[in-house]
Order: sequence, then C-alpha cells, then structure tokens
Amino acid sequence: MDSSKIISVIGAKGGTGQTSLAINLAYNSSKKINKNQSLVFIDLNFNQPDACVMLNIKPKNNLLDLLKNHSSLDKEIISSCCYDINNQFKVILPSTEILIYKPDKPQIILDTLNKIKEYFDFVILDLPKIIDETLIRILDISNHIILNSDSTVESIINSTKWEERFNDLAYNQQKIIYLFNKTNKLEQHATNSLNSKQIYKISISSFKLMSQINSLYTGQAKTDLDKISNLFCKPTITKNYIIPAFNFFNF
Repeated sequence: MDSSKIISVIGAKGGTGQTSLAINLAYNSSKKINKNQSLVFIDLNFNQPDACVMLNIKPKNNLLDLLKNHSSLDKEIISSCCYDINNQFKVILPSTEILIYKPDKPQIILDTLNKIKEYFDFVILDLPKIIDETLIRILDISNHIILNSDSTVESIINSTKWEERFNDLAYNQQKIIYLFNKTNKLEQHATNSLNSKQIYKISISSFKLMSQINSLYTGQAKTDLDKISNLFCKPTITKNYIIPAFNFFNF
C-alpha cells in the first residue's frame, strides 16, 4: 500500500518497557483505524524475542521464514507467518528457537519489510538496540520513530545521544517522538536535556501482559496511549493518517 506507514519503536537502553509499549500501542492503534484497514506488529529482536514471551506465542511460521524467502514473498506466504490477534491486528514474530539463520545483508530485511508493507496500512516495529547499518536503514524508511526512555541518568544520556544521531541523519523533527516511561523526580532534567518539543510521558510499568490480547489493556496508561495512537490514525481520516501537530502533552 503506497499510503501505509511504518512506526519504529526503539529503547534508549534496556528495561525501559520498549516491547510492552510497542505491543500495547499496536493493540490500541488497531482499535482506532478504519474497519477496512489493517495493522501488523513485527518484533525484529532476533536474539531477544520478548514479544513471543509477552504474548505467549510460539509461532510455527515466523519472521525468519519471510527473510529466507524475501525474494519471492507474496500475500499467501506473509499471511502464513502472521498470528491473528483480531481482524485488524496481526503480529509477526521471530523464532523462539536457537537461531540457525540471520540475515547478513541489511537489504534482505528492507526487502522483506517493503513487501510486508504492501499488505498493511500500518506497520509497527519493535527494533533491537544494536546500532548498525541495518537499524539505520530501517529508521530511514520509517515514517515515525518512537524513542522510549525512562528517567534514569543512563537513559537520559542515551536519549541525548540519539537526538544527536537523528540530527546527523537530518531527520525531520516531526519524525521523532520521545516517550519517557516510569517517570520520577529526574523527569524535568530528562525533558530539559532534549531540544525537541515532541516529548511525552507515559506510565506502562503497571501493565501485566497476559496470554490473551484482550487482557493487555489493564494498566493506567490507557489515556496516554489513546493520545499517542491518535498521532498515527483516526477513524475519520482516510488518506492522511499522520496528524502533523504533536501538542497532546504540555510540560
């Protein structure tokens, strides 16, 4: 789909709730899109497939199958590797077994993502934290990048480093969204350390991810995730899915 959007979620460091955020954001967003639209969540953490554990899914056909067949993918093959959460929300997960295959060229992953994108309106990616050519090229093709941090010194430092990288890559400022999870007394220092005006605070630490997707939405971040989801999709919008103004939170 030419109008489909890729939203990438990365973590400033481990333990920020990146995967929890990505899954719940995908689930919430699937409730907001039009009935004729679809959304897929893809876990690209090959060496640490946390989403499999959180969703209690052991995919028979998985992301590695798509990567191996990247040059001949069609709708049937992609569908066979999707796990249906609901009619509008599907997930593609890496293998939970010891990896016997790993793509050695960034283009393999890019080709696979671009092919998947043809069949979905929204693609939400949970990205690894290893900064390499593959990660940068995925960020390049993303319509929006969500950097998930928490209010710890290490996370704040890493967030400012990421902001510098984004500037070096000449990304449009509206492409980047900074989320601070599990905020504490360092929150003001965290927000002051970044030049971006697109900084949001959420709280997903209370989420208890259950095996059933309809049990996911039990935490205190419902309202916050509603607002973040509205950045990407509204039922009344048919073509321009991205809302240009990010003024839902005011610090």
